[in-house]
Amino acid sequence: MGLILGIGGVTVDRVFHLSRMPGWGGVEHADEYEVRRGGMVATAMASAARLGGDAEFIGGIGDDEAGGFVRRSLRREGVKDGRMRVISGGRTAQSIVLVNRNTGERTIIHHRGVQEGSFLGDGEIDISGADFLHLDGYWFDTALAAARRAKAGGTAVIIDPSRSISREKGMALFPLADFIIPSKKFASQWTGEDDPAAAAHKLFMEDTRAVIITSGETGCHVFDGKRMHHVPAFPVDAVDTTGAGDAFHGGFIYALSVGKGIHAAAVYASAVAALKCARTGCRGELPGRDEVERFMASHEDLR
Repeated sequence: MGLILGIGGVTVDRVFHLSRMPGWGGVEHADEYEVRRGGMVATAMASAARLGGDAEFIGGIGDDEAGGFVRRSLRREGVKDGRMRVISGGRTAQSIVLVNRNTGERTIIHHRGVQEGSFLGDGEIDISGADFLHLDGYWFDTALAAARRAKAGGTAVIIDPSRSISREKGMALFPLADFIIPSKKFASQWTGEDDPAAAAHKLFMEDTRAVIITSGETGCHVFDGKRMHHVPAFPVDAVDTTGAGDAFHGGFIYALSVGKGIHAAAVYASAVAALKCARTGCRGELPGRDEVERFMASHEDLR
């Protein structure tokens, strides 16, 4: 099992559970309120660590209260954070997350804070010793340089493209990826294809090992350049879908790190994401390895 290194975004999520969405000028009382650590790559690293992976996160935070919260939460999950960049006078990125308590769907209002920048720190990040490099496109210049070094050194590159990735940035970063794992919405917007299978074909590049398009409750589509596989979602009563895609990425990379093949890793990641959707709360929301294995054993038909 090798090091899983993530470079990308992290936020503090202030989560409100509502029965209905307020309109402009209105007031709606929340049924629940939580403060969590969020962010695509940060949550994926927390997911991998909870499963037993050796995970490290590198990102930027401010020297504010929210930044301190981020570091404490990562450490609780077992994620290494020794190379985090603390930006003096900066503001840690934050999100307001409005969760529909009836369906688990969510709407996010995001402030990027220090993550407006494109280069993280004063020098290149040393990725030696990492077997997997996970990126979302935040700190783009740093991410691109790291991906190039990973490509040259044989480190597998996994990309979960955020909305911050323009077409120009994507065309620079995607050819360096071994695995491109976007949401169905991103893939559709990028390729112009509503069908996940068609979108996966368009995203697949010369050195890509697989494109995996996640589609929430309908599962994911896995294209390895030769065959297209549909992996159904595991059935759960969704409580909160926030972070489910990030948990999927962490589960997928962890599964690769312990020797699973691409299809088996996608099935494993789907189980991780399903368990994430079935719960809420700022602690214990990401499942551990034993829980995932028990859950998968109870759904042999989907393995």
